[in-house]
Parts: sequence; C-alpha cells; structure tokens
Amino acid sequence: MNRARGLGFSLREVAAHLDSPQDHTRKSRLLSSMEDKIRELDSLLADLQSRRATLLSLTVELRRTEC
Repeated sequence: MNRARGLGFSLREVAAHLDSPQDHTRKSRLLSSMEDKIRELDSLLADLQSRRATLLSLTVELRRTEC
C-alpha cells in the first residue's frame, strides 16, 4: 500500500482496487488506473515546465534591467 501511495494513488483508489472482484478484468482495471495516473503526471509535469520557463524568462528580464 505504501508503494501505491508513493506513486500518487489515494487511499480510496487503493482500497477500491483491493476490494475489486478478482476476475479476468481486474488486470485491465488496474492498467487503466495506472494509465490515468500517468496522464495526470504528464499534465502536472507540463504545467511545472511551463511555470519554470516563465520564471526563467522573468529572471532573464529582471537581470537585464538591473541598476
């Protein structure tokens, strides 16, 4: 459970998986959940990269206008 939490899954998500039926679709449900988490991380990374680029640009601009 700690590994799942460390990867960004909520306690609710972990519990839902553990409580899900152990049938032939369990693996596909887990894969789908993991792919959703990857998309969330990709979106977060893109947002962080955008913020970083903005901060770098502002830093360069401020350095040019130093007194």
